[in-house]
Amino acid sequence: MAKITEIEKYRVDRSKYEFAKETILLKDEYGNPRKFICIVLREEKSKDIIYYTGLERYVIDLGSREPSETTYDIAVSRVNGFLNYILHTTKLNSLNEVTENEIREYLLERRMKSESEDIKSGSWTKIRTDVMSFLSNYYLNNKDIFEFHYEPDKYIEALIVKEKTDRGTKKHVVTRYKSLGIKKPKGNDNKHRKRTIMYGHLKALLYAAKKYDPMIYLAICIMAYAGLREGEVVNLSFDDIKIEKRIGVVKKVTLGLWISDKFRTGKTHTGVIKKLRDQEIYDDFLDDFEDALEFHKDYLESKGLPTEGESAVFYNKQNRPLSVTSLLDRIKDLFETHFLRILSETSENMPFEGETYAFIEAYQDEYPGAHMLRHWFTMYLITKAKLRPELVRKWRGDEPNSDSYEQYMHLNYDLIEAYKKTAYGFQENLIKEIYV
Repeated sequence: MAKITEIEKYRVDRSKYEFAKETILLKDEYGNPRKFICIVLREEKSKDIIYYTGLERYVIDLGSREPSETTYDIAVSRVNGFLNYILHTTKLNSLNEVTENEIREYLLERRMKSESEDIKSGSWTKIRTDVMSFLSNYYLNNKDIFEFHYEPDKYIEALIVKEKTDRGTKKHVVTRYKSLGIKKPKGNDNKHRKRTIMYGHLKALLYAAKKYDPMIYLAICIMAYAGLREGEVVNLSFDDIKIEKRIGVVKKVTLGLWISDKFRTGKTHTGVIKKLRDQEIYDDFLDDFEDALEFHKDYLESKGLPTEGESAVFYNKQNRPLSVTSLLDRIKDLFETHFLRILSETSENMPFEGETYAFIEAYQDEYPGAHMLRHWFTMYLITKAKLRPELVRKWRGDEPNSDSYEQYMHLNYDLIEAYKKTAYGFQENLIKEIYV
């Protein structure tokens, strides 16, 4: 094991060497050829491999579910960044010699994208998570062999969160990392992946859409009720919407997401589907979806637009198929111009008024982005439907080995708790008459 991390013999000029990932072809336990990602020590210029370190085994918790290949590949790259920091900026010869000081200095260095700009907060958090997880796994597997200068328990806190369900109590382990005196970067995540709207707030947004921009009312419903991304919604045609009924009651709605840029006529992308698939509307929202679809068809007919076949479901103001850019702009305008006002008016003089105004201030400070609706859907599956992780991944349209559920439970713990407890309930009769 000492050979794995010992780099003393390259101490003459350690800058000539680097830790890197290397993909090699080996046989798995069934004798079938399979590609494995390894962490190697190599010469920087020639790329000649000096040693297969075996450190990749500590990148993930061996007792956890196997991550996707992409997730693992990215995590290995982040760990290599830390290893090269130790190699090039310190005189340490083994990982067990790492102290809190090296960990802290590395995380401080990674806060900055440039001298004047912070890295995105979400990106930095993922770097911290992967590096701390790696160091923790290395410690747990080698603490009886080496004397360590760091203790993961001082930096990592595991919280057991209990959640009552109809079948009893479920327990989730939420990992929190202590600050080490480091504030998160101020850089914003452009995709706003950690932002959502609260449970009751969706009805206020839907009211605003139905009244002030009815063309996107159904789009918002689909994004919230099936977790579709904005680029996927605009690719829908009426033939893509399959409704199954029994005795006049809707039992299943399937949305076919199989062709990106379906309505593209020029150079501009109309929308890209991230993963080709059939996606269902979640069962709890089937009746709401049926009503929204009927409303949408009536609206299209009033505009002289088609409502069947291969025709687009959504259109811009020039009666051409709606692009993802236009949809994003219209959701943002609806949110800032009408939703915030309606949320404020329906909260005045109510017991939860202070709570709602706190959210309004947060929304005004930073628009959550249209992706908030996919987040709303995920939060619903976790907190209201109380689904198991594998079912959350299924309904989101994720790969079976995706770490999406774990990302939400670990990174969005505070938001999940707020989503559960928000008291706001939309009441249309509280909207001031001047706007009716």
